[in-house]
Amino acid sequence: MIILDMNIRRARSSDKNKVLDFCMNTFEWGDYIDRAWDHWINEPSSLLFVCETQLSSFISKSDLVGVIHILQCSNNSLWIEGLRINKLYRNNGFATALLNYSIDYGIENNLNECCALVSQGNFASQKMLEKLGFLKLFTCAYYKVQLEKLGFTGKKLSTFANMQSIKLVIKTPQLADIVKIRRYLSNPNTTKYMDDRYFDSWRFYKFNMDCSNLVLLIKSNELLIVLNEDDRIVGVVMIKTMVSQDSFDKKSAIQISYFNCIKRSLYLKVLYLLLEKYNNDGRFDNIQVFLPTFLGLRKFLGFESIDYSDQFYLYTKKIKDIRNRS
Repeated sequence: MIILDMNIRRARSSDKNKVLDFCMNTFEWGDYIDRAWDHWINEPSSLLFVCETQLSSFISKSDLVGVIHILQCSNNSLWIEGLRINKLYRNNGFATALLNYSIDYGIENNLNECCALVSQGNFASQKMLEKLGFLKLFTCAYYKVQLEKLGFTGKKLSTFANMQSIKLVIKTPQLADIVKIRRYLSNPNTTKYMDDRYFDSWRFYKFNMDCSNLVLLIKSNELLIVLNEDDRIVGVVMIKTMVSQDSFDKKSAIQISYFNCIKRSLYLKVLYLLLEKYNNDGRFDNIQVFLPTFLGLRKFLGFESIDYSDQFYLYTKKIKDIRNRS
């Protein structure tokens, strides 16, 4: 295939159907671009780019062959997602061009790093990112757990029976707890898996431990603390509520967005308490969570309760260093 010209530009609303033509069946289950497009094209700090090409000097009309979405985050980083190339035009440098265009945007806007989440089985994307200087920051496991299929019927799950001796309480903190929370989070002995980052709608962000941010999290009921028998904080959990858009299913989902325990051995116990808490609440259909891979929830929960799971790599590229060398 001879490519005469390539152009990357901001996406327009009129590009939607042309793009969806080549990214409806990206994965076994389909794709999410059709649901995200309208939000991406209108989202503040969000940029949606398309790549178009002219394949013949006799035809002036260009074809849309690729798309990428980037988001400038409040922590001075750039999130990259939704990279898709029409399978008819792959292996012609379009994906690399879109990625380099995104990285250049980060350099020009004085951002510190680029980040992208890639499935462990997506070898092509991993190879491409690594070729461009991205590094794996950590590996994590995503689980979507259906609460009604857990088997909570007024009794404890048998798989957690050996944890009953561990006495922990999950509590909604008050503003007066902020000093204790910050002391816990800043303790160098506190276990920090996944580089102390939280996720929100399939994006990872650096957790901000400033007082002002903790105040916002507490006031919006998005923070929980885990206390031991001595009333000492041994874990911090951030949660996000996702409201269902389905008019036939009014139940919402809970995202466990940040999960930090002072001891590795406490992770499973805290997770059990969270599952029990939201199952008893009755307002929620499922729990979505990214966890350290050592937990391996399929060892502890029934197969039928896990609606979907996968393992991912968080890739990062320090663009601040590139800017300084320029």
